[in-house]
Amino acid sequence: MNKLMRTLLLAMMLLLGGITFAQTNAELEVTGLYPDLAANYRVQMIGQRLKLATGLNNLVFKIINDKELNAFALPDGRIYITSRMATEVTDEELAYVMGHEVTHVREHHGEKQANQTTTGMVLGAVLVAALGGSTDDITTGASVAGALTQGHYSRDDENRADTGGVRLMAQLGYDPKLAAKAMQRLIDRYGKGDASVPVIGWFASHPDSGNRLKHINEVADDIIAHPVDIIPTPYNITIELDSSAQHARGWAKDYLAYLLTTYSDGRALSTPGSSVFSIPLAAKVKAPANNAKPTTPGPTGKSTAPATSIEDISAGPVQVRMLDTIPGYAVTLALHEIPAGNASSFSRATGTAVSAVITWRENSTGFTGVCNATAQSSTVVPWQAEQQLGNTAATRLLRDGKKTNIEGTLEGLALQRVARAFGEIVDVRGPVHHVFPVTLARPSDSIRSGDTVAVIRGNYVVAEMSVTALTTDKMTGEVIWGTHTHNNNDKLQRE
Repeated sequence: MNKLMRTLLLAMMLLLGGITFAQTNAELEVTGLYPDLAANYRVQMIGQRLKLATGLNNLVFKIINDKELNAFALPDGRIYITSRMATEVTDEELAYVMGHEVTHVREHHGEKQANQTTTGMVLGAVLVAALGGSTDDITTGASVAGALTQGHYSRDDENRADTGGVRLMAQLGYDPKLAAKAMQRLIDRYGKGDASVPVIGWFASHPDSGNRLKHINEVADDIIAHPVDIIPTPYNITIELDSSAQHARGWAKDYLAYLLTTYSDGRALSTPGSSVFSIPLAAKVKAPANNAKPTTPGPTGKSTAPATSIEDISAGPVQVRMLDTIPGYAVTLALHEIPAGNASSFSRATGTAVSAVITWRENSTGFTGVCNATAQSSTVVPWQAEQQLGNTAATRLLRDGKKTNIEGTLEGLALQRVARAFGEIVDVRGPVHHVFPVTLARPSDSIRSGDTVAVIRGNYVVAEMSVTALTTDKMTGEVIWGTHTHNNNDKLQRE
């Protein structure tokens, strides 16, 4: 999205009356999704744990490329965090801010402003499309415009969201007293942040910071006096690369760690495999007072308040801080080129196809299994991600609205699908066998054998199937992950 598009989008939002701004913050710089893999890993690590704590399966977490300290939620469960918020606050502060936004979703606060939000989304999408934005630009522009034009939440809604944010961060095992640090950082950035001080940042839709800071401290004190239940400690997943995947050693462990954390819904975490997982933070954790060690939560433990505090500094890059885990799974990843279209040989194939295979072992029970998934194109392209992209650095980046990066490569797509399949195994704590073929209506003549088709129910993908056979109007396939049942209202879409 170029400068003109951003300026016109901002002007459109101002005309709707949803936000105002101070002279020093006259430009809202939203340029699509923020593609840094390390920052997205941290947001997903915290976000998926929030999803597990609330039981809200519709939550989706995205980072938008924006210079303001901001975050906002849409009524349908999409949570947007700006790149500055995602990279310049501590884990504890981010957990509070994200928990605050999740509470807005859980308690349906945004539905009160749905009409205004919808108007902003429509106008934002029309504007970006008219100026030649890509599909992802249009989607992001519409969502951001809709969120930022929804206006202020009521004072009661803000207090309830603050309470929820502090309680949720405590359920994740973070010190609830550090929520006030997030609020203080925003106050320092934007002044008092009351409705009389017009700004673009988080206080534009989250006003009355002075009273809220006092309320947050009161909630934290209550949690320390009456500890909340901490959600189960996540399982650890160790990742090794098969000899067939050694060409991808520069990125595969990191990307698979991100995917497994996301698709296990926070039940399992994978330790990143390289130094790419470092992001600049503007704060660090001081040593605990009196040399006390923070409490490590157990699967059913109670929260305690480790005596930590945050010191603002100008810090260089630091490693993403991993949560405590318990032994879980060992996985080995293999990557192979296979004949496209399920052809009997490469000479008979049309296009390019990649198979991703995860061989796994559950450490405590000894259960073992294999997950398979493929991705293919109808044209001949380099099958290895680095060759397909022609840029090694792009394997460190997710989709940003303008570039495909790792997510759109054949190896990247295959990893996404096999990671979702493994997520089922973590969910049920054992093997999942999709052994019965499924036959569905063929949604398009362009579907061919070997393609992956998503089953979309409402706004969510509930299954993926790999097509193995075709007739004029039917397709038969194997379910990679998800439901075997099909409703008439489900949409089928080739991926």
